[in-house]
Parts: sequence; structure tokens; C-alpha cells
Amino acid sequence: MSNKRKAGPEKIPSQENCPLEEADDKFNEVHFFIEQMMLRYHEPEPFRYNLNAFLQALRNVTFVLQQQMSKVPNFHSWYEPQQEKMRSDQLLRRFVESRNIVVKSRNLLFKSKASVGLFRYRKLKLAFDVDVSTAFPSHYVLSDLVPKLGLIDDDHSAIGEEYGVKRQWIAPELGDENVLVAL
Repeated sequence: MSNKRKAGPEKIPSQENCPLEEADDKFNEVHFFIEQMMLRYHEPEPFRYNLNAFLQALRNVTFVLQQQMSKVPNFHSWYEPQQEKMRSDQLLRRFVESRNIVVKSRNLLFKSKASVGLFRYRKLKLAFDVDVSTAFPSHYVLSDLVPKLGLIDDDHSAIGEEYGVKRQWIAPELGDENVLVAL
């Protein structure tokens, strides 16, 4: 007999009779897609796909919540004012409108900017700002533009210095700030 643990995630026991278990799971799905966006931030297609999935999953949280709670006494009297608050929140409104765009008509319209240059211990030291095609992964920018700068010698004598790209994704439908900041 072996004392080794099985590989894989540990299952957390669910709360018995919890009326929000499914809505909570949907909210965890929202967090999953944000994490995927962060992990794939420098890759345009996976970033965009995960943003689309985030917008859809976020909208589904309220659908599932309403369905699960529909039979709970006084839920509707509590939820109506909450809906009004959500409808009046500009950022939530932009999320719903953006979700409707990606589900019903097209992708969001992205702009991408980058600070490209020299970093020391992950802090930007010297860079220039460029508009980057939304079709190009950041490694294209790094491999195409940065070596031409000549800021790091062949011996790499400056410890902790490296070339890098600090990128921003902006979707005007979500506002004028970096998409991840808006989320």
C-alpha cells in the first residue's frame, strides 16, 4: 500500500444546500479568465479570446444567481435595487455592452501601445513608446525593434539589465485605460 497522494487538484467539499454554489462557481470562472488574460497578455489572440470569455462569464453570474435564487422568499425585493445599482454603474454597463458586441456582432476594437527598451530588475529604465499592431505578439516587437537599440553590450556587463516590452491593451468600448486595469 502506498502513502503517495494522487496527482491533481484537491476537491473542496461543497456546502450542503448552499443556494449560491452555482453562481459562486460562475464567479470563479470569471476569475479564471482574468488570470488567463494576465498569463497570455503578450499574445493577441489568446488575450482577446479570454477577454471575450470573461465578458460572457461575468454576465452569466447574474443569470445563474437569479435562477438559483428565484424561489427564495424576498429575493426579488432585495435584488431589484441591486439591479438598479448595477445598471447605473458605468463600468458594468460597458461590460454588458461589450459582451453584447462580442456575442452578437464582432470583436472589440483594440489599440495596443508599448514601451520598448531597457529594464533593470523589471523596472523600466529607458524606453520609447510605440503603437503596436494588435496582430503582433510582444515577442515580435522584442525581437524586431529592441536589438537595434544597442543599449546592452555583448558581454552583458550591466547586471540585472535586459530588453523588454511593457504593453498596454486598450478597448475603447471598455474605456480609455488598460483593459486589465478596467477589469
